[in-house]
Amino acid sequence: MSVSNKSLSVYRHFLRSIKSAFRGDDCMLASARQEVRTRFQSAAGVTDPDEIDKLCAEGRDAAQFLTQYVVQAKLNDRGNFAMTVEPHHTETVAEEAALRPDRSQA
Repeated sequence: MSVSNKSLSVYRHFLRSIKSAFRGDDCMLASARQEVRTRFQSAAGVTDPDEIDKLCAEGRDAAQFLTQYVVQAKLNDRGNFAMTVEPHHTETVAEEAALRPDRSQA
């Protein structure tokens, strides 16, 4: 895959993650899109293939973080914040809990 295709793929992945993570929050959607656009534009002059690979990996990691860890809470009728936890959120938490050492035996 060429450098431009690789970075474009990461950029699109990031935008999809933002759309999913901040659905319904127009302010955060716009702000996150602008931040990603700014970051990609600032890296536009990078020509070193290793640095480009590193930046693409960081972009993929950040997009995956948004998808797996960001859960939006919304104000409900009772004045409390409520959130909908989706299956991909709980799977990640369960996997991480299984990987953590048992602190009760320390």
